[in-house]
Amino acid sequence: MNKQLITGVMAITFTLSVNPAWALFGDDKAELLQGTKVTLVEAVQTALTNVKGKAFNAELEKEDGKTVFEVKVIDETGAAREIYVDAQTGEVLKIEKD
Repeated sequence: MNKQLITGVMAITFTLSVNPAWALFGDDKAELLQGTKVTLVEAVQTALTNVKGKAFNAELEKEDGKTVFEVKVIDETGAAREIYVDAQTGEVLKIEKD
């Protein structure tokens, strides 16, 4: 039952994260979004092809001077991972354990 609760919370968090209600983002996020070629959904799909598991959070941010999607995934071993996907090219820039 605890696993079902965690899965449900993760699903809700992910749904809220990918909701295209861009008005919820501040001006900074809207500005970042204008320069992207990759969608949030594409970034999540790319992350999940590199790390098998379930995505539970994704957001647009600046990392080392680049606009990236940071996608958080619980991998098949239960470890949390952060996958950074370039918002221009769709390339995975790095994968970190959280």
